[in-house]
Amino acid sequence: MGQTLKVLNAIRYYEIGIPMTYQQYTLLSPDQLLTRLTSRSLHLLALRIANYLSLKPDPILKHWACAKIAQTRPGGGLGTAGGSGESDEAVARGIIEKFEAMGAGAGSAGVSYAEIAKKAWESGRTGLATMLLDHETRAAEQVPLLLGMREDGRALEKAVDSGDTDLVYQVLLNLHKRLPLGDFFKLIEDGGPKVAPASKLLQLYARDQNREMLRDFFYSDDRRVDSGLLLLEEASTQEDISARFNSTKAAQKFFSEDRERGFEARMVEESARLLALQQTLEKDVDGKAPFVGLSVSDTIMLCIQCGLSKRAERMRGEWKVSDRQYWWLKLRALTEMKAWDELDAFSKSKKSPIGYEPFVRHLVSKGYGKQAGAYVARCDPAKRGELYLSCGEYRAAGREFKEKGDAAGLSEAIRLCPDNLTKRELQGLLSSV
Repeated sequence: MGQTLKVLNAIRYYEIGIPMTYQQYTLLSPDQLLTRLTSRSLHLLALRIANYLSLKPDPILKHWACAKIAQTRPGGGLGTAGGSGESDEAVARGIIEKFEAMGAGAGSAGVSYAEIAKKAWESGRTGLATMLLDHETRAAEQVPLLLGMREDGRALEKAVDSGDTDLVYQVLLNLHKRLPLGDFFKLIEDGGPKVAPASKLLQLYARDQNREMLRDFFYSDDRRVDSGLLLLEEASTQEDISARFNSTKAAQKFFSEDRERGFEARMVEESARLLALQQTLEKDVDGKAPFVGLSVSDTIMLCIQCGLSKRAERMRGEWKVSDRQYWWLKLRALTEMKAWDELDAFSKSKKSPIGYEPFVRHLVSKGYGKQAGAYVARCDPAKRGELYLSCGEYRAAGREFKEKGDAAGLSEAIRLCPDNLTKRELQGLLSSV
């Protein structure tokens, strides 16, 4: 009751002139009374009553700040009737000091510097609005107003500083929609390390949603290697062979323009050359075999399987395929074709640079033990018994083990042999060792 009487006496004072009764006060509520005082610009009295009643002063301070902005103009000029002229710096300092003194400064849940800054901007005082926004801690309120004020660089920096990915994307998409593409890229490039995270987020977005924009961004930033990598990535997914070839050649051009990427340039050039060759090979076989996209080794193998042996030999020389590698490729290709006569002729064409044990082991691994046995005699004598065993040639293995006096080898052959008659023969050999 005592508090209420003091408040009523204060507002009934002749300079205030609000003859409110106790019943009216209780029905109106203290908050509504403060609103009426604020609307009459009686901010000091409203603040004192709010402090006396332990009420939050935030709405009063907001109204006072907006009124202060409206009543002043920069450069000391007069605003509305009865106002005074103050510079933007003085007004900003006065508002900030008052807010902090009343406990409604940065971080307060009740008063937003962004709301006051918006009022300043609407009044044509962009400098004052910017000063006030510097003290706004909530980026979600700060950034949209900066965008509206066309403070694009500052908005992007504040969004990045907030660590809010969604807010950064909001700024980027807003700027991309509003600015010419060149100005948009220049804004990001001029931001330097401060907006580097925004640049990375833009690349992630563009890689997934707008590759044309990403290509333009790399080009504007003179990032030749990234441009080349992007083209190679696109080439790997293109169905049209001509488009893939053109993308690969364009990528090679980007790499060649960077002195430190000579190796990559050569590799991409070879890739383009291989792609052109594969396109020709597919035409030669009327599209019956899929050459495009294969490695050099697989292309040579497919040439052999398609009967293009001369083309395979030519590729061997052009791509500097070693003898060992070529023999392995032809061994695999002829095995898949089950071209046993051709494989035998190839093995006798000259001394094998890989030996003949690989012939045996490869054929056995593919389930062609009978054909593999024909090459064991040309292998190292010390390994022939073991190789014959792997081919399932138990009699031949037994003879090899007997010649070497290898009782353990004969025992192993007897254990593995599935035929009883052959087992008895091997047992006879074992008894004579």
